[in-house]
Amino acid sequence: MSILCFLLILTCSACKHLFFSIFVCT
Repeated sequence: MSILCFLLILTCSACKHLFFSIFVCT
């Protein structure tokens, strides 16, 4: 799960969905 979370944040880091990524991560 950590890897998926990390990848998701990295992928969304380029866009403005960082907050969404963190929300999904938690």
